[in-house]
Amino acid sequence: MEAAVADLSTAIGEQVNAGQLASSSAEELQGKVDKIGEAARAGDWAKARNYAAEVRERLGKYLDAGTVTATGYQALIARVNVVDQALS
Repeated sequence: MEAAVADLSTAIGEQVNAGQLASSSAEELQGKVDKIGEAARAGDWAKARNYAAEVRERLGKYLDAGTVTATGYQALIARVNVVDQALS
């Protein structure tokens, strides 16, 4: 679980550096990713899953708004899927 969250966190930074994700969007996503980890460490799996769902929802909104490219979206949503699997 921790590895999946860390991988998602790293991927967010990579997508910003590659110009695939706006830094303002990355900051918001990173805040939610941090909350996934915090909730999981506290054993609150329902809350962790909720934050993961919020990350997924935000990515869709950022794609619609153009603050994440299709390439960035695909890279990040793949990592969100891994986090979802780790939480289920």
